Amino acid sequence: MEITKSDILKLIKNNKVDNFWNHFIYVVKRDFKPTGEVKENQIKFWKQGIWAGPFYPIYTFELNSQNHLINISNKLNPVGKILYFTFPLWYISLFIINIMDDFILREFIILLIIILVFSIIYFLITKKIYNYEKEEQLKEIYEILEIETEKEIIEREWTKNKIITRLFTYPFCFLLICLNIFFLIPDGQIFLS
Repeated sequence: MEITKSDILKLIKNNKVDNFWNHFIYVVKRDFKPTGEVKENQIKFWKQGIWAGPFYPIYTFELNSQNHLINISNKLNPVGKILYFTFPLWYISLFIINIMDDFILREFIILLIIILVFSIIYFLITKKIYNYEKEEQLKEIYEILEIETEKEIIEREWTKNKIITRLFTYPFCFLLICLNIFFLIPDGQIFLS
């Protein structure tokens, strides 16, 4: 079954131009209505989900000259791209201001490790949220457009690789928590706190 332009237009409730300002308003208003931009051989579609916040995908439906769907691609919206890179700059600047008061090598190394850990966690979480939202919306789009997909393979939770990963990551996280406790509490004051 061929998917036509009229089928894809059923997805869109609001017509807006795909630019930074419209996406910024869309994020600030927390508008969950399916929105899109319609061109002659291309339709852009986006919908903000509850979990994604500003990190929602924009889907581009490419059409041939007979207005039949030939490709679906996606990308992160402009507001999400900017937040993806500027938020780490904000908390890195807070750490740098703290370092500038009095430079001590030990504190610098500790803050550098904290910055790296926060940055890695931030990038992993936002990427995971984006991928989750993208997959959920693609399932919804495929269902509305009646596009057949392969059956989803159920993921096994307790595989050998996942057990080995947990054996290393859980103790590492526990070590990070202990290090934070011991660095935040002055020497000999653990029981007083």
